[in-house]
Amino acid sequence: MAGKLTLPKICESFGIFFLIWTVRVLCLSGFPPAGQSLWIQQLLAELLKGILWIGFAFYMIQRYHTRLWLKPQKMLLHPIATRSLVLPAALFVLYFLVGNAVRNGAVRMNPDFHPSMLIGTVLAAGIFEEFLFRGWFYNACASVMERSFANYLSSAFFILIHYPGWLYTGCSLEVILGRSIGIYVLGLIFGWSFRRSRSIWPPVFLHMLWNLLSITIGV
Repeated sequence: MAGKLTLPKICESFGIFFLIWTVRVLCLSGFPPAGQSLWIQQLLAELLKGILWIGFAFYMIQRYHTRLWLKPQKMLLHPIATRSLVLPAALFVLYFLVGNAVRNGAVRMNPDFHPSMLIGTVLAAGIFEEFLFRGWFYNACASVMERSFANYLSSAFFILIHYPGWLYTGCSLEVILGRSIGIYVLGLIFGWSFRRSRSIWPPVFLHMLWNLLSITIGV
């Protein structure tokens, strides 16, 4: 028996995963090794990420599946409500199109885009990150507190997990603060769609859409 699910246990699980991910960023930054094609590098990198993120999410969800706000089967199979998708998806597209046009004088594609980025930045990030942060952290928090506060807390966790990568790559404090605000807002939107739809798939789709627009159009 896993016992009662409590806020300290949820925070402890985040602390454990944060350490796991920090070790991955700091100690396994050379994986996959250079000299391979971009496709192979992306596949290997996302395979390792999937083992860590989906593996941890699956373990925690299975351990506390009877205690969660949304049971795994319902989260995976609940009919998707389009109202949880249409408005945020439209706002995402509008934001990128207008921002890109204002910056460049017309909508232009990102010259640095490579199709291999679709593997990690779009598919893997959308699935792995949402299953962990909405499927587990939001879901667990919503079982011990009001769902709005669960969204606030799980979105804060969502910010923090990006810090090891940002710090490792030498991002300035100004950049980190700006990205933190953006990530927090996105986390709230993904959490809102999860709560409204009672399904993991709307936040997965919205996460994928945001990242797709980021790498192909950007602002």
